[in-house]
Amino acid sequence: MRISKRPEERKQEIIEAAMKLFREKGYEQTSMADIANEVHVVQGLCYRYFPSKQDLFDSALTAYVEDCCRPFIRILCARDKTNDEKMELLAAAMVNPQEGQYQDFFHQKGNETFHEILSVRMAKYMVPYITAEIEVLNESGKIHIEDPETTAKFILYGQLSLWDEPPDKLKEHIAEYQKLVKQLLPVGTV
Repeated sequence: MRISKRPEERKQEIIEAAMKLFREKGYEQTSMADIANEVHVVQGLCYRYFPSKQDLFDSALTAYVEDCCRPFIRILCARDKTNDEKMELLAAAMVNPQEGQYQDFFHQKGNETFHEILSVRMAKYMVPYITAEIEVLNESGKIHIEDPETTAKFILYGQLSLWDEPPDKLKEHIAEYQKLVKQLLPVGTV
């Protein structure tokens, strides 16, 4: 008997099956046929939603980036917090990130390249949010940054190297990073 599902439900099911197989077998060793078998559908249905395995992986990566960034965005948008409080909460979130649905894949030994791609995508995803915070501070007269977007990129891409730190050094290096950001944006913007 054929089971019909809503397109978004089926698409998510395919993404989850793919990530399960990528985690178990590795990205290179997983084929679209393997993914279709895991979902119990014909291979053509997978291609209906995703033109290639790379497109499927990109969709999973985008979903994981959104999951990972959600707590940071929530902190940035908290208007009841001072900028220094936000900075402390963001640092804590970096040291103790929430578990994401694909965390075991991206942080698995042997997937360092995927983790680096994830880090860059997270930074890119967060640029508009940090830019908006800098613009709010500009409008309030607390700082004067001529190019908020470039400053946001500098802040975000500058912290990428911290993700390679061993856990025992991460907190210390994040504290140094916070000092640098506070010098750049004297009110503790991010």
